[in-house]
Amino acid sequence: MLTRIIAFCRAAWRRARFEADMDDEMRFHMECRAAVLARGGVPPEEAERRARIEFGNAAVYRDRCRDSRRLTVLDDLRIDLRFALRNIRKDAFLSTAIVATLGVGIGATTAMFSAVNAALLRPLPFPDPGQLVMVYSGTDGPTPVFGPDYVEWRENCRVCVDVAALTQWPSTIAGGTAPERELIGRVTPSFFTTLGVSPMIGRGFLPDEMGRGPLGNTDQPVEKPAVILAASFWRRQFGGDPAVLGRTVRIDGEVATVVGVMPDGFNFPDRAQAWMPASVLSTRSNAYLHVVTRLRRGISISQADAEFKTLLARLQVQAPDERRVTTVHLVPLQEDLVGDVRTSLVIFSAAVGLVLLIACANVANLLLAQAASRPREIAIRTILGAGRARLVRQLLTESLVLSIAGGISGIIVASAILDVFRGMVPEAVPRLNAIAIDGWALVFVAVLSLLTGLTFGLAPAWRTAAVNLHTGLKSAGARGSGGSESARLRGLLVVTEVALALVLLMGAGLLLKSFVTLRTRPLGFTPDRVVIANVTLPEASYSTAARLDTYFREAFAGVQSDPDLEAAGLVSALPLARTGARIRGDVTAEGEATERKGLMVHKIAVGGDYFRAMGIGLIRGRVFDVHDDANAPGVFVISQSLADRLWRGQSPLGRHVAIWNGEMREIVGIVADVKQDGLRQGAVPAVYQPIEQVPDRRQWLVRDMTFVLRPSGSAALAVQRLRTSLLRIDGNVPLYDVAPLREVVAADAADPRFYALLMGVFSLIAFALSIAGIYGVVSYSVRQRTHELGVRMALGAPRSHVVRLVLRDGMVLVGIGAVLGLVASYAATRTLSSFLFRVGVTDPLTFVTVPAILCLVALVACYVPARRATATDPLSALRYE
Repeated sequence: MLTRIIAFCRAAWRRARFEADMDDEMRFHMECRAAVLARGGVPPEEAERRARIEFGNAAVYRDRCRDSRRLTVLDDLRIDLRFALRNIRKDAFLSTAIVATLGVGIGATTAMFSAVNAALLRPLPFPDPGQLVMVYSGTDGPTPVFGPDYVEWRENCRVCVDVAALTQWPSTIAGGTAPERELIGRVTPSFFTTLGVSPMIGRGFLPDEMGRGPLGNTDQPVEKPAVILAASFWRRQFGGDPAVLGRTVRIDGEVATVVGVMPDGFNFPDRAQAWMPASVLSTRSNAYLHVVTRLRRGISISQADAEFKTLLARLQVQAPDERRVTTVHLVPLQEDLVGDVRTSLVIFSAAVGLVLLIACANVANLLLAQAASRPREIAIRTILGAGRARLVRQLLTESLVLSIAGGISGIIVASAILDVFRGMVPEAVPRLNAIAIDGWALVFVAVLSLLTGLTFGLAPAWRTAAVNLHTGLKSAGARGSGGSESARLRGLLVVTEVALALVLLMGAGLLLKSFVTLRTRPLGFTPDRVVIANVTLPEASYSTAARLDTYFREAFAGVQSDPDLEAAGLVSALPLARTGARIRGDVTAEGEATERKGLMVHKIAVGGDYFRAMGIGLIRGRVFDVHDDANAPGVFVISQSLADRLWRGQSPLGRHVAIWNGEMREIVGIVADVKQDGLRQGAVPAVYQPIEQVPDRRQWLVRDMTFVLRPSGSAALAVQRLRTSLLRIDGNVPLYDVAPLREVVAADAADPRFYALLMGVFSLIAFALSIAGIYGVVSYSVRQRTHELGVRMALGAPRSHVVRLVLRDGMVLVGIGAVLGLVASYAATRTLSSFLFRVGVTDPLTFVTVPAILCLVALVACYVPARRATATDPLSALRYE
């Protein structure tokens, strides 16, 4: 077989040479025979004639020779392709519609495949990524680990090659072209060796290099720490200068030496732009480390889990500690990075698959309609000797040519979709920069094009090739394939399209209603005409509360001089944002001996006219003023929900509460509840305190602050004045993440908005395709029944009767498809339960409204050809053939 394959490839590749050699060989045989006859006394001309007669038909030998090399397959393919292209060009309008339909279906599917491939299928860019595992304390969720637990695991794990710890928080990096606020990974020296990645310039961290812990705490003094830069940051800030090694940068005011630059594309964890050594505390007082380990080759997750259980039990016996981690949760690194995105990508991949199926059904319907004009052609080809297999092959060739053209247009559509997709996709989707039309996507398009060509082409090809010779020869094409079997097949395709489209429309309707419900929830504040800007004061320059108070006092002195500013304030944790120190903890009420365990309150520091700037309503009492400084008695403002929890039905004004196990402070005001953590979350009680009254030991609470500005004029001008004022105070402290508050609110709803929009686009495409399919089938049916309808009208049937007749045929298909679609939706929408907010998966309003809209539009699609049928002159219809 290998010899035959090689011979075929050689003959096909050198076709002209093969034909010439074959002709030379046959000519040689005839000349030899003629020479033998001539030597026997036959005249030369007669010898040549007799040699040709004895040799036989040269064309037959050529064909046999080609058959032996299977070269006729190439000839047949070339003929089929030429004929297919001629037929496609002959019906250019229909061919364009088919290619456009397939382009949309294949393009949407390819775009979704690129996202799934980047996030789920493509392995992580580390050696043996399947051996990398995250180790969390507890049994569920990404719970951080205490420092001593990490050290014990690193020293005692027998199934681990390396164990590393990491954490991450944003910091200001200065020392390049301009200060930047970026995410910085705080990692142990074994971090890079565990992942199997080395710096492309310089070195990794040394075992004795360490840095500050969270909130600046550490077990020992830190001298000049080391820092490793990401390649993108290195090029952006240092122009890709290899001499960057040994230079110093300031990270939150702390001087650090650059010792390395990581390779392009390495940004783990979570798009980090730099890495510093992490501090590992020796006490179990603060769990902040995330642990990643590389398992030994051949060790499975279950085996590693068993090893950790044994290890934890042994350590607890050797050195009992009630705060030691007793259970762990192991998650493969790739699964940890993907998180909840896996479910959403799988669901929406299934949705786009339905779109592709609807597109294939629509194309099959178009091809069946086209087949109505070809029975005479097929009958003649059959009489001339073409078998059914040969006819099916020819028709499938036409389908495959169309599908390949659809695949090419699908690549263009997918590229356009991805351009929009990247700007809208939530940040939760991992490896966004890897979502692109790559080699795997092209292979996917090629395979998908062939499969779709076979899917939508096989049934029409088989049906068309089975034409009745007698009927086909008599038919001119208009009514030749109007049999009941063909009509049933087209009707089945329409029912399928309607059912699948309704499933997508139901999902889109539920997601849209969920998004609207989420966005219309009361926020507790007014985001209109509010702009926010963040600032972080480095500990090295602002190590005391007095220095922090001085900075903010001078900042407000500059801001309040702006005549176009209605109000300005400061807050340590902006609602719905992910900035600042977001602290929740216990509270102790006046008259109670212990803390209210289980009553978790937000602990927020504010300054200036924060409540008026945010539009947070004052319910009772007063808000803070200039007299509530560090020398005044301590005061709090609390939220309405906290007042209801502590003193329901009573006035809390004048009462006292304590936080941080500190002194009791008087409650001077009650404000409205605010959506602090997210639009989905309910109201969480909150305690507000003036920034001037934050104790010195809690000064980290006001190190990351957000300015809230409510300008009466230009927001850009107000921000510029704030920036200028801050630069006069300290030119090394940049203003970052400047944005309208509306954008912060919108960002919190980014996931549901994206999911609703994505499903909406898919469902609208499916809806348009299904309506087009309904219109096409009804129009074709009307054209097939032109003679019948003419007879009816000639015999006195009113036009309304003809319209009802056509509408009934079309709407029966729509009704069957709608019923099947409702049943399928009842089962399918349950997969969306985790995406819905206060909307049931069988929401009655959605299950009534969406099918009603679909049926109404389908009715219009059926009415147009029905109305056109009644406009035909009966005499013309009678002559129609």
